[in-house]
Amino acid sequence: MTDLYCRALVERAESGDGPIVFTASSRPTNGARDGLDLDPAHFLLERYRQNPVILWAHRYDSPPIGKAEQTWVDGDKLRSAVVFDRDDPLARAVERKYRAGFLNAVSIGWGYVN
Repeated sequence: MTDLYCRALVERAESGDGPIVFTASSRPTNGARDGLDLDPAHFLLERYRQNPVILWAHRYDSPPIGKAEQTWVDGDKLRSAVVFDRDDPLARAVERKYRAGFLNAVSIGWGYVN
């Protein structure tokens, strides 16, 4: 698999109960198609780790559908191990779609720090 234009993808979505590991962001080798060069080496994760929620479709007005048990920088990639809330019907449906291969990517929310 090449990450020429890949920003976020499922690393592993096997059937089972374990977390799903995502590459949440990567630095494209041939430039970003959106013109934004997000370098994971400069990500500030301390505040996110205090409340590592996973939202559905950037819906900040809805409860989270899961949490990141672990988030780390691995070279030029931001990786995250996600556990979905199995008591939430939407979260269960989203997890099932990742494990079945109907969903294959994620999108990070981010902002600038001055």
